[in-house]
Amino acid sequence: MSYHGAFGNFHNMSGLSEPLAKTPTQFLFLAQRRLQEAVVLLKAREWAGSLYLAGYVVECAMKALVAKKKGGRLPAEYQTHDLVKLRNEVLMYVTDEHAVIMQSIPEWSHLLRYNCSRPPAAMVVKFIECAKEGLRCMQTYT
Repeated sequence: MSYHGAFGNFHNMSGLSEPLAKTPTQFLFLAQRRLQEAVVLLKAREWAGSLYLAGYVVECAMKALVAKKKGGRLPAEYQTHDLVKLRNEVLMYVTDEHAVIMQSIPEWSHLLRYNCSRPPAAMVVKFIECAKEGLRCMQTYT
């Protein structure tokens, strides 16, 4: 992965030999990291950024379980931001209690990055709480 721009040239910006997550461990790491970042933005009253990153908590947590159930690596067909597709797959592997939790997570889209409006703080707080619960559920299986 390379970047060529105003700030110079960067190659493999992550510094890792495998920069994109593929394994359950990597996806769980990213879910936890995105949660930390979402909380920092929440405390700074940056609602839109917080909501945006919190969606990746859910996405990465579900990808961790899918990757585990599919042989330890995320198949190409699940390399998506489509939470409905990921949730449908995850629901096949979880208890009824966890299914209810995963189904209660509100809709989210990676396209929120283009939203110019500021979401209500209460909605963001609720989404982050749901994301935390979803992550907790997925961690029990990975």
